[in-house]
Amino acid sequence: MKGVSLADGQALKAPDDHVADECSVHFIGEYAMPTDTFSQNLHQIHLRSRELSSQGRVGEAEALYYQAIRFAAESYGFQHPNYAIALWYLGTYYQGMRRDEEAKALFLENLNIMRVAYPLGHMDTSTTLECLGNIYRSLDRSIAINYYLESLAMRRRLLPTGNVGFVGILNALALTYYLMDRYNL
Repeated sequence: MKGVSLADGQALKAPDDHVADECSVHFIGEYAMPTDTFSQNLHQIHLRSRELSSQGRVGEAEALYYQAIRFAAESYGFQHPNYAIALWYLGTYYQGMRRDEEAKALFLENLNIMRVAYPLGHMDTSTTLECLGNIYRSLDRSIAINYYLESLAMRRRLLPTGNVGFVGILNALALTYYLMDRYNL
């Protein structure tokens, strides 16, 4: 059986047919809570990679992400949301390491896939837009604002009013406007 080594003999299992069509990450507060088997395994890979990286084993951590991406491509194809989510996890890893150009490329590829898969929007798409905004905040703040506003508009369509999912994006917008001297108290 093909699989990605997590730790202590665990492996990323091949998807069941009914799982292959599921792709949803629900947000509770700021924490992503995967709801299908692939996403749960991918989240475990992410945690394991962060652990390896914190131990100075950056090469092993990155290799684990690439194994997950290959697994997603072989299991679902290059246009499936699960493949896009695997790219997103590596992008967040790179972003955390200040490898913004590599992260940006992965987020843009993720965004293209998610826009086709979910033309009316999806929280995963909104999160990717926010990640791109975070990268562009130091490069071109007007582009960052556009990504943040698109993410906010999507969340307004997808989430009930007052949902905690608005907090992060509103804070990111406020900070960016402040850095542009366009924020008045």
